[in-house]
Amino acid sequence: MVQPFDPEKVQITGGAVPVADQLDVFPSFSQGQFSVSWNGTLAYTSGTPGGVEWTQLSWVDRSGRITGTVGIPATAFGVRLSPDGATVAVEQLDNAGTEDVWLHDLSRNTVSRFTFGPGFNLAPVWAPDNQRIVY
Repeated sequence: MVQPFDPEKVQITGGAVPVADQLDVFPSFSQGQFSVSWNGTLAYTSGTPGGVEWTQLSWVDRSGRITGTVGIPATAFGVRLSPDGATVAVEQLDNAGTEDVWLHDLSRNTVSRFTFGPGFNLAPVWAPDNQRIVY
């Protein structure tokens, strides 16, 4: 759901409107699988809450129509769009059962592995300058 908010008056200025259905969440962490860039672009995963399934990252217009895709279907979580909107950081589960962070360059339509196990490299978060990722 989204709702208009006036930061100067620190108050809600309109009614709530649904944006997405079946948002994927990790119940044990109370963590929704979404991210919003500074320009207002929303990236999210949908599906069974906490379920492990194939995910296709997609661009969706305001009416819910898919307008494009990013990468190939994968077992992906923790989608984070960079502040400049040029790169998507995603934690992906590999065949060995570990999660690593992968980067999708949206202008070149390429993907590269950012972290290399062992263990779980989770919840990527971009620095405001697009230069660093904390995970």
